[in-house]
Amino acid sequence: MLLRLVLTFCATMFTLTAFATEVVNIDTRRGAKLELLLDIPASDKPVPAILIAPGQGYHARLPLFDRIAELATANGIGVVRFNWSYFTADSKNGKPSEKLVREIEEMEIARAWLRNSKKFDPKRIAIAGKSLGSIVAWQVFDRDAEAGALLLLTPVCIDTSKESPRDATLENYTGLQSVKRPLLLLAGDSDPLCPTEFLYAAAVRLKTSPRVVVVGGDHGFGDKSAKDFEKTRNANLDLAARSSIDFVLKQFSQR
Repeated sequence: MLLRLVLTFCATMFTLTAFATEVVNIDTRRGAKLELLLDIPASDKPVPAILIAPGQGYHARLPLFDRIAELATANGIGVVRFNWSYFTADSKNGKPSEKLVREIEEMEIARAWLRNSKKFDPKRIAIAGKSLGSIVAWQVFDRDAEAGALLLLTPVCIDTSKESPRDATLENYTGLQSVKRPLLLLAGDSDPLCPTEFLYAAAVRLKTSPRVVVVGGDHGFGDKSAKDFEKTRNANLDLAARSSIDFVLKQFSQR
């Protein structure tokens, strides 16, 4: 199996342009509010899109997603991101549901909305998620044969119920080893929830040839040892966002 390890960003050129976020609110069957944030480039035709699930507390308006949306729209790709209803209802104390049942339901609602929208090309849709959202994204992607690519951003590679880290990547993403569609695995080189050795070990066991991207930083791309924390984190965030869009652009250019 060919395993691609990307440590530096190269090849794709980006031109940043201004973009605006449109907000759509959807009432779920449970009566909860699902907030969608849409970033759509100007086009007279349906555009490809990335659907992004947030982390447990890393909400849809935080820097990684802003950077991905800005780069995506500059390259003709739409972005649909959203917040979990528990976070919208109570951003401080809200918690995900048991076995992420509600979160999977909510992402599927967002996916259905995207599929039915005339603004997006249904044949060029990528599914993405960060941390807890990556677990949900995998579940939604696995059930959706039309989705063209999957981005697992800072995936959860350990058994979080144990005090000492144990590799549980393929337990947390049951069935991932059989996926044959394009896959991006992206993590920080000091992420306690996804040690790089666990990430690589999972990657070599997959049927597909994933693109593996390791950037600097922890689960939020910060580096406490850096002399300038904010500058370093911003550089890591930029690299993570650019690597994500480079991956998506390659997949969509082949369709």
